[in-house]
Amino acid sequence: GARGHDLRFEVTDTGIGINSAQQDRLFKRFSQVDGSISRRFGGTGLGLVICRHLLSLMGGEIGVDSREGVGSTFWFTLTLPPGERPTIEHPVAAADIEIGGRPVRLLLAEDVPLNQKLACAVLEAQGYVVDVVEDGAEAIVAVEAAVKQGRGYDLVLMDMQMPVMDGLTATRRIRALPPPACEIPIVAMTANVLPKQIDDLRAAGMNDHVGKPFRRADLYATIARWTGPQRETHPALAAVPPDGQDAVLDGAVFSALKEGFGLERVATLLDLMGSELRDRFRSDEDDRVQVAHDAHALVSAAGMLGFTRLSRLCREIEVAANGDGDLRPLIHRLEVQRAEVLGTIHELKAA
Repeated sequence: GARGHDLRFEVTDTGIGINSAQQDRLFKRFSQVDGSISRRFGGTGLGLVICRHLLSLMGGEIGVDSREGVGSTFWFTLTLPPGERPTIEHPVAAADIEIGGRPVRLLLAEDVPLNQKLACAVLEAQGYVVDVVEDGAEAIVAVEAAVKQGRGYDLVLMDMQMPVMDGLTATRRIRALPPPACEIPIVAMTANVLPKQIDDLRAAGMNDHVGKPFRRADLYATIARWTGPQRETHPALAAVPPDGQDAVLDGAVFSALKEGFGLERVATLLDLMGSELRDRFRSDEDDRVQVAHDAHALVSAAGMLGFTRLSRLCREIEVAANGDGDLRPLIHRLEVQRAEVLGTIHELKAA
């Protein structure tokens, strides 16, 4: 009913049974069917009295159906309110985010401020300690400095396309350092997961990769694979199929983000996303390098915030700009999606 679910519980035995004339005495205070029961079977006769009192307080009933020499069925009923389904968190054990009793330390190499904030929010929410650098050259310096200070990083998350020095070059340079710096696990963060790109990552010395935009569960699992107690010791690179989501806003992704980080932090991220979207793609279409850079910068952030369709379009624009694809129809689609996403951001903040 409206109050909840009606439940009935029964307990049946095949004991001596109780005749109908004596059954009404069972639930009365200090009353027993057989006055010698304490000597024959033990007990004081208070158990059923207490049960009836508790059931009465809870709005339920209790009773018995019994036949002498056959046995008894004691029953009670309760109306219980419906419960809420438990929130299922991604199962990353404490051992997976600690090494030797200390938190796992990560270095994030990422040049786009919005992507930095999103990745740090996701990682720190899981208990990881994160340092951020903006290009591959800074990543090399940070890895070397951490080792010299005796607090080396446990893993590097390396974006592929950064100014000054890209992720592949930085990885090759780190692998050329003396141990233990050269042995640090390096995970690529990239939207390029075709077999040729995977071969390039492996050849540079990458251990693994996560897609951009990354899924939180995949990111946590990948980090745990290389830092947990059962960590890998060899590359595990494999192509990942693209997701099939196609919506202006993936409500499930956005809801999970809101539950994980709270309204205030998500509002700040939406503001940053709006600013990025207004500022990007303002150059001429013939400036393919800049168009590719702008598209790459938004792939991860858009996907992480739930703007799935925009993320996929930006990935498509990046590939076309780096090749010889026609950008005009893609940029036209982008203008439409830019307006849709900015409108959605305004609605989300007003809600």
